[in-house]
Amino acid sequence: MQQPESPIPQWKPEENKILDNRLALNPAKGDPEDKIFHISFKHYNNSLCEIPILFKNRAKRALENLKTIGWCHDLKSLRENGIDILPVTPAGAYKKLFTQSVTEDVELKEHKIEGDARLFYFIVGKMFYIVAITNNHFETKKHR
Repeated sequence: MQQPESPIPQWKPEENKILDNRLALNPAKGDPEDKIFHISFKHYNNSLCEIPILFKNRAKRALENLKTIGWCHDLKSLRENGIDILPVTPAGAYKKLFTQSVTEDVELKEHKIEGDARLFYFIVGKMFYIVAITNNHFETKKHR
């Protein structure tokens, strides 16, 4: 017994091209995704997560910063696009940023989102690892 013809047309690669030739990648130029940073939350510290309490403007600014980071390809382009590259040392209040997966030999950086809101990150190759996004800056002026 023959199956009835499907009411849903089947995709045929030779007939139904997803991309026309104008949108195809130029192999000589390579994939543009290989050149920009890839954002990862693999090492994100959920215990320091303050994304839900970011004020409206700070939340918008943080999202805009993430979009900007996704367009950048090196430290120079981060700087040129207003992303701070402030070094963070594993001392004082910053010590809690360093965990089993973010060890003290990691070159952790800080970006000022807006006001006291901060983004902490490190870069390995083309991977941009976000460690924490905080609404309030860590208290660094108090001494023990």
